[in-house]
Amino acid sequence: MVIDSDKTIAIIPARGGSKGIPRKNLRPLGGKPLVAWTIEAALAATGIDAVYVSTEDNEIAEVARRYGAEIIERPVELATDTASSESVIIHALQVLGDTVDIVAFIQPTSPFLKPEIIDQAIALLSDPRYDSVITVEEDYGYYGTLDAEGCYHPFRKERRRRQEMEPFYRDNGALYLAPRQIFMEGRRMGERVGVVVMSAEDSLEIDTPFDLLIAEQIAALRTMASQEKIEDARDITQIIETEMEQAARTVEQAGRVLISRLAQAVQRIVEAYQEGHKMLVMGNGGSAADAQHMVAELVGRFRHNRRPLPALALTTDTSVLTAVGNDFGFEHVFARQVEAWVQPGDVVIGISTGGNSPNIVQALRQARQAGAFTIGLTGQGGGKVGQVVHLLLNVPSTDTAHIQEVHTVLLHTLCALVEQWALDREKIVEEA
Repeated sequence: MVIDSDKTIAIIPARGGSKGIPRKNLRPLGGKPLVAWTIEAALAATGIDAVYVSTEDNEIAEVARRYGAEIIERPVELATDTASSESVIIHALQVLGDTVDIVAFIQPTSPFLKPEIIDQAIALLSDPRYDSVITVEEDYGYYGTLDAEGCYHPFRKERRRRQEMEPFYRDNGALYLAPRQIFMEGRRMGERVGVVVMSAEDSLEIDTPFDLLIAEQIAALRTMASQEKIEDARDITQIIETEMEQAARTVEQAGRVLISRLAQAVQRIVEAYQEGHKMLVMGNGGSAADAQHMVAELVGRFRHNRRPLPALALTTDTSVLTAVGNDFGFEHVFARQVEAWVQPGDVVIGISTGGNSPNIVQALRQARQAGAFTIGLTGQGGGKVGQVVHLLLNVPSTDTAHIQEVHTVLLHTLCALVEQWALDREKIVEEA
């Protein structure tokens, strides 16, 4: 099939009740819960627009959110030993509606699935020869069947050296990628199935305590190798290139996901300025610097000389910040200023990479009650900020540094477009 700009999501089913390994999806592996491995892999894949975990378990939901996934609450009747994975995916797609085009069904019990494998599968699905793609493992084993009399009949008629053999391909259960309609029909693959080959090590599926023991050894060895690689790294250029590539990938993905919401933000800011209102911006730490940076571009200039635009950073008056923090508590340092300055029609922007800073959440709630239009800049998921604001610009990443980098790009884009409106307005006034 041909993929143009379809929305591609990952769904990871993770129930709380497992028999072979109790609470399996939360068992620690390499320093993090099992379910976190596939969440991070899906988030790191450039072709995935959103990652959802389907679960009935509150603890799994909390862990999944912490690692950047969104949650689909699964009915308990779909969390039994007899409930099929297909029924769980159908329920998730019914919850999400028909905005989803392509679905990556990822098993949390395949922790060594890599982001590049997911992206290879997405790229392969664009080939018109295939209507679905799965991951497989090459298998050079000797297999056969038994007849009614118990006689063995091998599939391979001759014994050969491994290098002379054609492999079997075993469906390893890590990833199933297909259009939404195939999953809605109760299937996980179509009629023309493409494959992406994974190594035997990466194909490990955790179903038994012995599988988990092997996985722990693999994770430990990989962590050790990673640490040794960092300690022994000589090629600084390679490290720089990796950081740059990761940053560029996050910016590119954010551009695809946030473009329409960014346009809405520009429109609301322009409307506020047209009606004589102002903008207030706030954040903590590096986000405080971002708030002041944006205000400086609007009050001063971004690229062109023009009249100043009314904007205020709530992070700069140290007397107010320390007085309110001392007398009322740090969680009130922005809300108190919002109560003092905000009028109906103003725009208030809160910046929080994690989305859960109490002083940002409280101030945005106060601003909304005062009649302001509120915008939140966060990372993946949006946190509590996403539940408060009118418009959320949540960067599809859980890496704080890359979230901050994209925040700078978003704020610069806002400044550029608002400045263009201001220049156009001045030109109209001059001509009049």
